[in-house]
Amino acid sequence: MADNVHATDIGLDDCRRCPTRVVEMAGSLIVHNVNRPVPRPLNLMPANGVGDVRIIQFGTLNSEVAGIAQLVSQFITDGVPPGDMLVLATKQGGRHTDL
Repeated sequence: MADNVHATDIGLDDCRRCPTRVVEMAGSLIVHNVNRPVPRPLNLMPANGVGDVRIIQFGTLNSEVAGIAQLVSQFITDGVPPGDMLVLATKQGGRHTDL
């Protein structure tokens, strides 16, 4: 923010896209960010519903790719539109050693 001292802060406090559970989880992480220039909470939108959050760990990158593909395929088979899905994953590297 020091480089932008004359900039106007425009708050985007209402999370209009994410389900409430996602906003709550994000908020619990964001509150611990000491580098956040303007500390303020995200406001969840009850009309977005609770959502379905799954935290899944895999031992290898190959098993992660296969497992997530299988889960997404099952959601599509069950009638969930692909545009209603979001997959967050770590970047390549880190704990995986098979590739």
